[in-house]
Amino acid sequence: MAVPRFFAWLVNKYPKVLVQAIEESGDQTVDTSQPNPNGIEFDNLFLAMNEIIYPCMFHGDEYPATFEELFDRIFKCIDKIFQNVRPRKLLYMAIDGVFPRSKMNKLRSSRHLSAKSAEAVDCEELRLRREFRAEGKTVLPMLECGLSDCNHITPGTKFMHELLKALQGYIHVRLNKDPGWKNIKVILSDANVPGVGDHKIMSFICQQRNRDGYDPNTNHCIYGHDADLIMLALATHEAHISILRLKRNSTIPGESVPIESKGEVSNVQATDGSDSTAQNNFQFLNIWTVREYLELDLSIPYLPIRMDFERIVDDFVFICFFVGNDFLPNMPTLEIHEGAMDLLTHVYKSEFKNMGGYLVDTAKIMEMDAAYVNLERVEKFICSVGKYEERIFKKRSESRARKIKELSTMTNAVSVKDSDIVKEDLDCRGSTKKSAVFKNTVELEEKMHDFILKRSDLFRSSDIETDKVKLGTVGWKERYYMEKLSAEGPGEIESTRKEVIQKYIEGLCWVLQYYFSGVPSWTWFYPYHYAPFASDLKGLAQVRINFLMGSPLKPFDQLMAVLHPHSFCFLPKAYRHLMTSKESNIIDFYPSDFEIDTEGKRFMSQGITKIPFVQLERLLQETKKLERELENDEIERNVETLAKIYVRKSHDIGSQILSLNYNHVSMQEHKPIRNPIDVVASGGINGFICCCDENLGPTNSLCPVKELEGVAEDDVICALYELPESHSHIPCLLENAKLPEKTITRADIVKKQLWHEYNGGRPVSKIWETRRNEENRHKVASQGWSSTRDEGGRAGSSMGASRGDKIYSGHGSESPAAGNWRESSSSLCSSFTVQGESKETDIGHRNEYLSTSNSESNVSNYRADSVNNRRVASPGTPSANHGWTALGIVNGDGRGNGPETKRNTVGRSRQGSGSFWPSSNGSKCDINSNWRASSSERPDTAKARDHGKGFSEHVDSVGEKGSRW
Repeated sequence: MAVPRFFAWLVNKYPKVLVQAIEESGDQTVDTSQPNPNGIEFDNLFLAMNEIIYPCMFHGDEYPATFEELFDRIFKCIDKIFQNVRPRKLLYMAIDGVFPRSKMNKLRSSRHLSAKSAEAVDCEELRLRREFRAEGKTVLPMLECGLSDCNHITPGTKFMHELLKALQGYIHVRLNKDPGWKNIKVILSDANVPGVGDHKIMSFICQQRNRDGYDPNTNHCIYGHDADLIMLALATHEAHISILRLKRNSTIPGESVPIESKGEVSNVQATDGSDSTAQNNFQFLNIWTVREYLELDLSIPYLPIRMDFERIVDDFVFICFFVGNDFLPNMPTLEIHEGAMDLLTHVYKSEFKNMGGYLVDTAKIMEMDAAYVNLERVEKFICSVGKYEERIFKKRSESRARKIKELSTMTNAVSVKDSDIVKEDLDCRGSTKKSAVFKNTVELEEKMHDFILKRSDLFRSSDIETDKVKLGTVGWKERYYMEKLSAEGPGEIESTRKEVIQKYIEGLCWVLQYYFSGVPSWTWFYPYHYAPFASDLKGLAQVRINFLMGSPLKPFDQLMAVLHPHSFCFLPKAYRHLMTSKESNIIDFYPSDFEIDTEGKRFMSQGITKIPFVQLERLLQETKKLERELENDEIERNVETLAKIYVRKSHDIGSQILSLNYNHVSMQEHKPIRNPIDVVASGGINGFICCCDENLGPTNSLCPVKELEGVAEDDVICALYELPESHSHIPCLLENAKLPEKTITRADIVKKQLWHEYNGGRPVSKIWETRRNEENRHKVASQGWSSTRDEGGRAGSSMGASRGDKIYSGHGSESPAAGNWRESSSSLCSSFTVQGESKETDIGHRNEYLSTSNSESNVSNYRADSVNNRRVASPGTPSANHGWTALGIVNGDGRGNGPETKRNTVGRSRQGSGSFWPSSNGSKCDINSNWRASSSERPDTAKARDHGKGFSEHVDSVGEKGSRW
C-alpha cells in the first residue's frame, strides 16, 4: 500500500526500527555461502520485484536503451540484495500480477495523471525548440529515452513476458554456479500469477504458519519500499521479519546515479556504531522492534481487563486504513504530514474504554457478515476523531496561506548542482563545453527544468484552484458533497452521504480481509473519487457487508482498464482500436481530456484524476469478441499461470520433482497431477507441486542475456507450485516463538503535541523518563519559575524563557500560579514544593511527590525531609507522612546534594545513597530496587491510587508478584 509519508512518520517516531546493514566491500566477488556479517542468518528472502524493476528503469536521466540493458541492471540489484541477506532456505520472487479491481482504479488514475503531465512537458519542449530555432539557436536533438514508459511494467506486455524468460535463465545460472545458492529453493511468481507482489509474499508466509514442519522462529527478510509491507508484516504476527530497504539517495548496485527511495530517512547509524558510508546502501527495518514500540506507545493504563497486545497490533493496522491506501481515498480530515497518525493513536488510547474495547477481531476474519469488525466501536472511534475536524481545517487553511506567502518571495532558479548534472549528461552525448550548440542545449535544459519544477509545485506556480468548499467554515459539509460528489439539494446530499458511507465501510472491511486472509472479492471497488468526513461515519451498525468473490481479469483486459490511450502500443494489435477509434463501443472510457482536482493540494502529483470508472461488463463483452484474433505469443501473455519452484537435482526435494508425471490426455485437456509437497524434504514448505513443461537451460535460446550463457551442464529442475489450502488466520505469535531480546524502553517513546494544537512550525517533542542535563540537577523549584497558563487556560508556572518547559497539573486546582503544577522534565532535585492535590504526573528522572489526600491548599505544602528521607508536611499539618506515595526515584538528601540517582532500561531504580522512600502502604523493594506494592492489589483498583499512577503488575526476581513503577 503506497501511503505517502507513512514510512517517514514511522521512523521519525520510532527511530530504532532502522538498523544499518553491514555490507562487504571490495571488487572481489562476495562468497554468499559465508556467514552473514549482520549477525543474523536469514532463512527466507522475499523480493517484491516491482520495487527492483522500477528503480532500475527510472533513475537519474539514464533510461536503459534495450531490454537486455535493463535485465542486466535487475540482475545486479538482485545479486547485491542476495549478498546482504544470504538466505539459507528460500528465495521468493514476486512480480505484480493482475490486481483486484479496487486497486486497478488507482492504477488507472495514476497512469492517466502521468500521461497528462508527460504531454504537458513534451508540448513545452516542442514550444521552446521552436522558439530557439526562430532565434537562430541550434540545440542537440531530443534524446530517445528507450524504456522510459512505466506502462512497460504491467502484466500482459511484451516486456513482462521477456523479463520472465530472463529471470528463468538467471535462476538457472545462479543455482548452477553460485555456492550461496546451491542449497536453496527459488520460487518465481511472475506477472501471469494474479495478485500484487507484496500480498503474494504475505499470503505465502501466512499459509505456511501453523502447518506441519513450520518453524515458528523462521527468520524472514522482505525487500521492498511500499508502506504496506510494514503493516502486512505486522498483520502476520510473525516473530522474526525484517524489511530490507535502500537508503535515500543510494545508488542502484552497479550504477553511479542515486535513486530516491520513498519517504526514506538517511543518516542511520550502523549497528557497530560506525558512521554510514557510501558503500552502506541498505537498511533493515525490524518488525519486532516496531512491535516493541507499539507495545509501549499504545499501552492503556487502568483497564479492567488485561490488554491483549496482539489485538492492539491488529487495531493499529486497521486505523492506518483511514489515512488512505491503494484501495480507498484518505479522508479529507486526515493527512499524515499534518499529524494524522498521531491523532488516530491518541484518540484510540483516550477513547478505548469509551469504545468498549478492540475495534477488530481478526480471529473471525473468515466469518460472514463482517463479524471481524465491531462497527459500533468503529463509529465511536472515528466520530471522536471527527471532533477535531474544524480545528484541523482552520489550521490547514492558515498554514497553507502562510506557505504560499513564503514561497511567493522565492525564485525557482536551477541550482548549481542541477546544472552540473545537465552538463554531465550533455557531455556524454559527445558535445564540447565550448560549442554554441552545447550552450544553447544547456539553456534549453535549464528552461525545461524550471518548467517542470514550477508546474509540479502549485504554490510556486501560483496555479492554485479557487477554494470552493472552504472546509471549516459554515456550510462546508454541504458544499463538499455538492462540489465533489455532485449532490444537489438537501435530500440528495443526505442520500449521497449515506451511499458514500456504505461503500466506504465496505471498503474498510474489504481491505481488512485483504490484509489478513486474502482477496475477499476480485470485482469489488469503491465507486467514488472522494471519501466521507470522519464525523459523518454514523449509523454504521445498519451497514450490511456482502462480497462476491468473482475472478481476476486476464492481463489484456487489465491493460484495457488501466492504460491511457497514448500507451495503446502496449496492447495487442487486435485490441488497439477499442481505445483509439471513435467507432469503438467503449471509447467513452478513454476521454481525451479530463479534470485533475488539485484543490487543497500543493503538488500536481497529489491531484485527483476524475476519469470515469470502467464498466467491466461492457469492457469484457468487447474484448471477448477479439480473443480469437490474438497471435500465439499474445495468447501466451494473456493466460493465468502458477508460480514455479526451482532447485538443484541434488536437493532433498529433487527426487520428488523428478518423479512427477502427467496424465496422458489430449493437449486440450492436459492437466498435470497435483501432488502434496514433501514437507520434510522441502525444509518446512507446504503446498502442492505438479510437473512443469519448462525445459529451460542457460544455453537455451529463450535466455536473452548473453552473459548468463556458458553453463556446460544444467543441474536445475523446475515444478509448478501452488499454495496449500487456505486456513483460518492465526492473529498471535505461534507457540514456541521466541522474540529477540527487547531493546526499547519508555525513554524511547516520544510524545508529540497534536498538529492542530500548536501554532506554526513544528511541535516540541517531550521524551518521558529522559535524564536532564547535569547543570539542571541542582536547581530548586523556587528559582526562575513564572506564571503561565496551559492550553485550557489553567494557571501554573513555567521555568524561565530559556527552559520553555511547561509545568502541568494532573488535577487542576484553583490555587494561583504558584500552585499544583508538574514540570514535564524537571531537574533531579527534590526541593520542588507542591500545593494542593495532583493525581497525575508525567515523570522523568526527578523526584516528584504526589498527595493522595484531598487536603486544602493551605495545609498541603509538602516537602522532602533531608534527614529521614520521608515526605513531611510544612508546619501546621497534622501528619508528616500522610498519604504520600513514592513516585520514580530519589537522590541524596532531598536538596539536590546527594549522589545522582539513575534508572536502568526496565524502570528499576538504583540509588547511589542506598536510601529508599517507602510507599504509603509500607511495601518493600527487592535487592534490585524494584519497588512493589501489595500483591493483593492491581493498578486498576481503587486502593491502587495509594501506590501512585504508573504502577504495573510485576513479578520480581524471587517470583513474588506485585506492582512496579
